[in-house]
Amino acid sequence: MADPQSPQGMGGPEPFTQDDLEPEVLFHDRSFILCGNKHALAGRRKVTLAELVDAQWVWTREGFFSSYLTAAFEESGLPAPRASVRSFSVHQRISLLVTNRFVSAESGNVLRFNAARFPIKALPVEFTSRTWPVGIVTLKKRTVSPVVQTFMDCVREVAKPVAKANGPRLS
Repeated sequence: MADPQSPQGMGGPEPFTQDDLEPEVLFHDRSFILCGNKHALAGRRKVTLAELVDAQWVWTREGFFSSYLTAAFEESGLPAPRASVRSFSVHQRISLLVTNRFVSAESGNVLRFNAARFPIKALPVEFTSRTWPVGIVTLKKRTVSPVVQTFMDCVREVAKPVAKANGPRLS
């Protein structure tokens, strides 16, 4: 049984439909295709998905995010790119991007919170990018502890400017 004093999750690709869960959507995120600032495609004004099929990709583990990327390519009549490297670690994926040999699809939050610290940028690629809710999920009819409530209040405050933003800058 889940701990009734703890938030049950944050983020996620799909709406929660279980009767005993209380979702609170804080904002919606989407994916961007990133590369290092000195990657061969970094200076381009426009990049097509077709140009990225054979690129060296760094992907996260299999899951909703990689399925969204695969769908974007397939909806354009293209085969999904193959992962050269798979890593669950955001830091490792960004470290590979800054070598300027790889591209990666990452959430807007990865770009937003790392673009100023690392030489990475979003490629100007037009593609169908599904959004997903990011939020807090708790158990219905359960009181959270004061410490958890304080944490959730902090998360809400941090999420406010993200929710208001139109998305991260592309350059």
